[in-house]
Amino acid sequence: MTLEIVDYIPCGFEYVSGSQAWSVGSNQATTVCAGLLTPGQSKTMRIDLRVIPCATPNAWTNYAEVRAMEDESGVNIGSQDIDSTPDNNNGNDDGGTPDSANDDYVDGNGKSAGGAPGDNGTATDEDDHDPELVPVFDLALTKVLNTAAPYTYGQTHNFTITVYNQGNVTATNILLNDYIPAGYTFATNNGWTGSAPTITRTIAGPLAPGASTTVSLDLTFVRIVTPTTGKSWVNYAEIASGTRRSGISGI
Repeated sequence: MTLEIVDYIPCGFEYVSGSQAWSVGSNQATTVCAGLLTPGQSKTMRIDLRVIPCATPNAWTNYAEVRAMEDESGVNIGSQDIDSTPDNNNGNDDGGTPDSANDDYVDGNGKSAGGAPGDNGTATDEDDHDPELVPVFDLALTKVLNTAAPYTYGQTHNFTITVYNQGNVTATNILLNDYIPAGYTFATNNGWTGSAPTITRTIAGPLAPGASTTVSLDLTFVRIVTPTTGKSWVNYAEIASGTRRSGISGI
């Protein structure tokens, strides 16, 4: 008896190795679970994937599925499975929502009517196909000076700071630091508090995967008698911390 297993490698992962040989191609990895699998028995195999950057929102969800099965005589018996249909099509099985009631559920009947791919139901979940979501918390930041040149001392310079959620986890309580150099002064504005050299602002969120949000900051451009460094008027901002929606610190 032979079982063929397929693992669908999405954006955000690359194949590394496994507990046995996997054949990799076209974003799929396949392997064979050889030997008899008797009623009530189970077997475990491992695939190792490396997490890599991905620009697609809600990436890093990895599915595996029974692709085919043969009996002891080498005859394909996939059509005889009473509650599922083995194949290597990742989008045609009912259920399969990560972290839902049907994640890791093995008593569903995918051949019953009423289910749909990606739903949360258990009764119609196709049990030969299952997901695993790897939570990735990834925030990025850009900063832009909006005030056009030429510049004069005493002038207010307006900056826009944009925070991007590049992961697949909703972010909240995003704490921003802005580092005030010698060539600027700060007075409380736009929700920023503190004093030079470091001021802070919190973005409460939630900031969903793939979303972005902006905040504004005004600083006063001032003269320095003797500039201490070449960066006396260079203003940096940074994400200091953030929290996943579940309340776990992400940074």
